[in-house]
Amino acid sequence: QFAHNTTKSAAIGYNGSNFIVSGFINQADVGNGIDSSLEKHKSYSLGGSYIFDLVRLNAGYFHYTAEQGALGKRKDNAYTVSAKFTPQGSFDYELGYQVMKADNAAYNAAGTGTLNAYNDASGSTATGSGRKSTIYGSTRYHLSKRTELYVAADYMKLTDGYRVASAHGFQNQTEFAVGMITKF
Repeated sequence: QFAHNTTKSAAIGYNGSNFIVSGFINQADVGNGIDSSLEKHKSYSLGGSYIFDLVRLNAGYFHYTAEQGALGKRKDNAYTVSAKFTPQGSFDYELGYQVMKADNAAYNAAGTGTLNAYNDASGSTATGSGRKSTIYGSTRYHLSKRTELYVAADYMKLTDGYRVASAHGFQNQTEFAVGMITKF
């Protein structure tokens, strides 16, 4: 019996001398108590990284499905690729790309944003299908083993019916950040 408000998960990973591989599978019953057809969520993912001397390459894939009652079944596929370059000295550099593709995904109650995976869709009245693509990069300067300064930027583009509430109806968004990190 798979009870309300429960999650079943399994994960496995392997750390090699210069690579990492891991994956998981997950099934959740969000238990909203309104409609049992809105409560089943399933996902799996596979990812890893490989280190070449000064460069670390990362890649991952995520698949998600959810029952959304009268709105129908949702299906998401996402992937990401990224790299980190750590030359000699105090700087390192990161660059990455992520794509999230949602098919028949419920919107929030206001209709301004595509619900994230595992969100309760019982208050939703509409769905959309589309894609969110993001490219991002950063540079870090290591002042010490504990403290870093950083500059980061990303560019997000939405296509078709994918919506992000914080974009206020726009189809693209650019962000810049500067800051300091102190590790305790």
